[in-house]
Amino acid sequence: MSTLGKLITGRRSIPINGMAQFANAPVVYTDALDQTWLKAGNVDTDTASYPDALTGLVPGEVDSAVYVDDFQTPDSSLTGQHVTDVFISESGTKMYTSAARYGRIYEYDMSIPFDLTTAVYNDKVNTGISSIMSMWFNPELTKLYVSDDIGDDIEQWTLSTPGNITTATKDSISLNMGSVLADCRGMYMTNDGFTMYIMRMQGYVYRWDLSTAWDISTAVYSAPYYTATEVSTNGATGLSFNDDQSTMYISCQIQDKVFQYELSTPGDVTTAVYSSKSYAFASPATTGNPYGLAIVDGGNKMFITGYLTKVYSYTLGTPGVGIYNDEGLEPDTYVRVK
Repeated sequence: MSTLGKLITGRRSIPINGMAQFANAPVVYTDALDQTWLKAGNVDTDTASYPDALTGLVPGEVDSAVYVDDFQTPDSSLTGQHVTDVFISESGTKMYTSAARYGRIYEYDMSIPFDLTTAVYNDKVNTGISSIMSMWFNPELTKLYVSDDIGDDIEQWTLSTPGNITTATKDSISLNMGSVLADCRGMYMTNDGFTMYIMRMQGYVYRWDLSTAWDISTAVYSAPYYTATEVSTNGATGLSFNDDQSTMYISCQIQDKVFQYELSTPGDVTTAVYSSKSYAFASPATTGNPYGLAIVDGGNKMFITGYLTKVYSYTLGTPGVGIYNDEGLEPDTYVRVK
């Protein structure tokens, strides 16, 4: 049999059935990236469905979250302070964190996508903002958006070298939200750059529409807002959505939880309904006061920042199905379980 260098990873979703078992004894392989694959047999991947009895995880469902790992941010002067937000690039190879009261944004590389054990600190930029609570990047990592909790502003920055935080310079563009909200916490922007969501610490979620993509000077508030009543007063911190904005997630520093909401009209926060699904943080990832929140990798991964100046990662679902080519024979199908 050939080596796993020929493994082709896929994005096919897998129906979940925790009671099901594969008929034959499982064959397990570990690839060069330390990913574990379970052989499902010679089957047609276009029509077959695979019960995943090992993980029992559903992509995007926070109540099935499983702790994976954590990463200590590099600046020892942050001890006892909040790492207020985390941003993960679409490729999963870049990570950024922000530090309240220090005005800094830190850049990291991950040699294995979405794997904190491979994270390496690169550099940082000092924004001059006295209280950064949230941030966002465009997909190309050429634009950066930073919230100023004290000034109730969103600042727009440009990275002359994509992804390199040391090349970030402030644009002469900002969005003052003082007439609409104060105490800015979570921020989220859609991949097309035409919609931005901002959350207050009271759990109010607001939407702005941009007439020019990624230009916040063209942003217009779209009333009304949504109130997450499940979140403790003044406890809301992180905000995230799934890829099509049909599911919304809010972290709460007081309850040490992430709450999940379903939007009957994707993108319209006024149609959000609490799904009765949440995740309560427990050992070993006892973040204490969870702040930044990022649901990424098609809903398969969750990243959280906390009071202990760490970033924590969780698995929310089975990452995909891979095809393992067997020396030109009929391909075997494997389910990725780790």
